[in-house]
Amino acid sequence: MSATIANMDVAGLGDRLAAFAEEMCTCQSAGQVEWNSHDQGRARTYMEYIRSYLEVLTKPNDPLDLPRSHPGSFPVRPFVPAERVELIENVAVKDIVRRFQAGYQELLGSQSKDRSTGLTGPDKVRMLALIENTLGIIEFGTSGLDLPENPSEKGPTPPLR
Repeated sequence: MSATIANMDVAGLGDRLAAFAEEMCTCQSAGQVEWNSHDQGRARTYMEYIRSYLEVLTKPNDPLDLPRSHPGSFPVRPFVPAERVELIENVAVKDIVRRFQAGYQELLGSQSKDRSTGLTGPDKVRMLALIENTLGIIEFGTSGLDLPENPSEKGPTPPLR
């Protein structure tokens, strides 16, 4: 999904979610059952960054007054293709990338996308809930599983090019 939208803040959030999803798709843990502590920390950092960025964008709660630039259009980075996401072997990493994808889709289809900046109250609440849920998945995923090696039907995760 590639888009151009009027809200520069939604475009910024979408860009970050797409970039972080790409990083998670190519992390070492994506191609194995074990989820290493570096990738767990990276995922946690991404979510904390999104939460902080969202807080900056929504204070004050009023969108910026930009009469000369709105309506404008800002390109949004395309999200990782679904086929690429399905190649992730690690279930926790796949769960997280799917949540990034859900956030991306929700934002690009939200009421907020048509504003100049900021998010509506319900869109902010929705994003904060998704962030908390993703942080919960990260914590849940740290417990790990001892699964015998079974080769993926799809083969190893290919490098992103």
